[in-house]
This record gives sequence, C-alpha cells and structure tokens, in this order.
Amino acid sequence: LPAAQHVAFQGLSASSGDNLIVTHVAYTTDGATWSALQPILRPQYWLWSVVPMAEAYVGAAYHTGRVGETSSITLVAGDRLEALLPLGTIYDGSSLDRIGAHLTCPYMSPCEPVLYQPAPDVLACCVRTEGAMALGVSRLPYQQWRWWDTRQRIHPSALVETTAGWLLAGREVVLEPANSLRLDRDPYATARRVHRERWKTVLW
Repeated sequence: LPAAQHVAFQGLSASSGDNLIVTHVAYTTDGATWSALQPILRPQYWLWSVVPMAEAYVGAAYHTGRVGETSSITLVAGDRLEALLPLGTIYDGSSLDRIGAHLTCPYMSPCEPVLYQPAPDVLACCVRTEGAMALGVSRLPYQQWRWWDTRQRIHPSALVETTAGWLLAGREVVLEPANSLRLDRDPYATARRVHRERWKTVLW
C-alpha cells in the first residue's frame, strides 16, 4: 500500500522504504471458495512463512524498516491466522554488521524467512541476507536462536520434507565481474558497480 504522502499519485513510491507494507490473509475450507482478504499483523511486518502446529500457527515475518535502517525477523503465533501475535525478534538485522557482512541495502536485510520443523519441538529458519543465507535453529519455546552463515548466496523460497530428507527451492545469486558501471537510481547500483548479478533457481 502506498504511504499517506503517495496516495494522491495512486501508486507506490519508487523507494520501497516509503511505502506501507500490510500483510493480508485469505483462506479456504473446501479448496474452491475463499474468504475475503483480511489485514493481519502491524504495518511494515511482512509475513513470509507459516508452520501449522498442534493447536497453533507459528510464522516468521520481517520488519521492512525504512531506507537506511536494517530489518529484523519476528516470530508470530496464534490459534488462528487472523490472530497472530508477535513472540519476539529472532534475528536482528544489526547482527549482520557484527559478523562483518557488507550491507549494500541495509533496509532490505534480513528478509524472506522460511520456517520449517526438522524435529518435534524444534523450529528452523532460513533467512535471506545481503551476504549469504543464514540458518537458525531453536527449541521450544523458541526464544533462544543459534544462527549460522551458510556461505551460500541463496534467496530461500520454499522447503519441503521428503522421505529422502529436506528439499530447498531458492534463487541463487551468482556474482561476476561487471563489464560496465550502472550509475542509475537502482538500490542495487552500488553492488552492480563491482559485480554483475546472475540469478538462477536451484533445488538444493
């Protein structure tokens, strides 16, 4: 949704940090008829993935932040998707600075958290960062998280458990030396002055 100062233009600002992000949910009980869209969570919290548990839903949302500010990952939970409440921050974007990650676009990191449950009472989360994909693991009540840098430049999209193990589908970012500089207003222009990005979808 456009922020108040952009409503008159009937469109979004070119700068994503100026816009108002609102997560909506719709559901179906028969696979054919869907409920109306309902706004959930607070503005600027983008719900990316949800794991259904015994009597609740647990989700991961990222707080988009404003231009120049780092984002963070928040765990949310509730007995209904329309009633998800925050449980706390599980990944603070400022920690990227502490591990020496270079933030080309700090207000976009971290983002796209994909939750999965590798074992009973255990949650894991793959998170896209401006560096490599981060992997976090926590046990019930999911308040203490340990994070690892996978050293893989993956934007995680989906995880599915199979009899052979876990499959991750994600967009891999391959960096190559740039042939020319891009001096435009693209938020990634700084990175593209040094590298050319080549993206491909990979199954891991």
